[in-house]
Amino acid sequence: MTDLTIEEVTIMLENEELLRQEKSGKSDVWLSFNEIINNDGQTIGFVICKNCQHVLKYEYSYGTSTLKRHKYSDKNEKQPKITSYWAKKQVSTAAKEQTTKNIVKLVCKDLRPFEIILGQDFKEFSQELT
Repeated sequence: MTDLTIEEVTIMLENEELLRQEKSGKSDVWLSFNEIINNDGQTIGFVICKNCQHVLKYEYSYGTSTLKRHKYSDKNEKQPKITSYWAKKQVSTAAKEQTTKNIVKLVCKDLRPFEIILGQDFKEFSQELT
């Protein structure tokens, strides 16, 4: 089963085709990881982080140094997005109105559906216009 991908192992864990098992060892890294085993109790060369549920390939002969370098993301931890450090653009009302007129013109002349403006890419594009 060692030819499995991380994605396949993740799906098999969700479908309970594979199991998690506590691992005791000399390294305290095992406080943060579980071994992934098959239904026969055999290890398959993968571990899962107890904190973020990230599956990692793990070769026992290589040691635990790669597991020690794993940085998990705490979903409760709120890290600001990089865009929050950028200054907000101030756009005049007249510029907003003109942009709205141009969008209506685009939709009408090119016979586009009005839903075109609901897409995320269009919103990002519009933000760059100002």
